[in-house]
Amino acid sequence: MSDPISILVVAEHESDVAHATTLADRMVLASLQWAEPESLPFLRRWRGEFEELFLDVHKIHEVAARRGFPRVRGHFDNRPSAHDYQSAIQALRIARADDIEAPAVVWIRDTDGEHVGLESRIQGWQDACSRFDGEFGALVGGFPHESMEAWMIVAWANGPARDAQAIEIVRQELGFDPTLRPQGLSHSEHVPKSAKNVVRRLGIDSRCMESTELEVLQNSDPARNCGLLDFLEQIRERLVPLVRRER
Repeated sequence: MSDPISILVVAEHESDVAHATTLADRMVLASLQWAEPESLPFLRRWRGEFEELFLDVHKIHEVAARRGFPRVRGHFDNRPSAHDYQSAIQALRIARADDIEAPAVVWIRDTDGEHVGLESRIQGWQDACSRFDGEFGALVGGFPHESMEAWMIVAWANGPARDAQAIEIVRQELGFDPTLRPQGLSHSEHVPKSAKNVVRRLGIDSRCMESTELEVLQNSDPARNCGLLDFLEQIRERLVPLVRRER
């Protein structure tokens, strides 16, 4: 049997990695009907630079400097580079390093709302990917909008743990239903619309990523609006074919 596919995961927090890889694994299993949960370790390996599960996005430039990778210029073509472009370039260089040689990269980055912006972060990632055209088997960008809590809320609201009474209480306090407009919550903690606070108020935990039917999420407008649906589609269209091809 061939070795599992090495997938470099780049993210901000370990919890983000857990949520994103859980969803990705579920999509792989759903798409490859012959695969079983027990076979996942033989199909893919989530990794960081060494044995850790992910590469911390905040340490990318430190890792790149230690490896002797040159700094990235501040412009892309004839315009200023979008947010995260330099970090994404270095992450992709790290993935191609001789001691890593990961044929796939999964990049998970909160959009952080108006402070940065959804389009800016996506543009930076896409620009970086275009510099490595044909060098990877799969490049997947996941952008929770504004934060990973939005994905959690959508998964929970469409799953068996959904609590309509709790949702109504929070809806009255916020003035809108956070399960329908999760992207309207803030990534900041100490504000009335804090996404983290809503997750706590609704009693949401990581099990929501495991129990909600993928088919339901794939037909959910809130999942589309907060970036979750796009991530699932990229896993299905890019990563799954790579896993299938390498078996």
